[in-house]
Amino acid sequence: MNDSIRLLIVDDHPLIREGIAALLREGTGVEVVGMAGNGQEAVEMAAQLRPDIVLMDYHMPIMNGLDATRQLRASLADVRVLILTQSDEPEYVVQVMEAGAAGYVLKSEMSQSKLLRTIAAVHDGVFVFPPVQANTPAGSRSARDIPLTAREIEVLSLTAQGKSAKEIGRMLKIDARTAETHRQNIREKLGVRTIAELTRYAVENGLG
Repeated sequence: MNDSIRLLIVDDHPLIREGIAALLREGTGVEVVGMAGNGQEAVEMAAQLRPDIVLMDYHMPIMNGLDATRQLRASLADVRVLILTQSDEPEYVVQVMEAGAAGYVLKSEMSQSKLLRTIAAVHDGVFVFPPVQANTPAGSRSARDIPLTAREIEVLSLTAQGKSAKEIGRMLKIDARTAETHRQNIREKLGVRTIAELTRYAVENGLG
């Protein structure tokens, strides 16, 4: 199992956890290393087990999947989070991306083959999100109509992938303050105010 993808399953319904684990047993290339019932357990177990991927339910008691994702991204940057939920509302997708998740899977569309493909893609560094159809903020313009620099496009893309200014700085070999300055410049050019709106713009313009 040395080459297997190590997966932690997090869902507050035991039957769902067991069902997912059953889909991923025997020759799938995925090793289920643990199961948790809420976000707090997920953060604690991930620190101990060091999975490659955490398959995380969105709505859970004690700590939801969104908050758990933020904590995992802050404490275990190498662990990738794949959100599992029943909702495909655009705002959910944007929030999940902004929190730093690497993918988003709908429970209603989950099958063994699709789940395995998504897990493999996320493990390979691909970000897997559904298309976002969101309203454009009033008074703003499309990113395609704005003269963003090559560096700003890089920063915008990484922001849409849920990267913090510190992470962007490390990846682009610039300091965090410079990365944040680039994000502020992009917000001013696009006429948006928040990171969530910035993320939405990136996704809508194929930069996420």
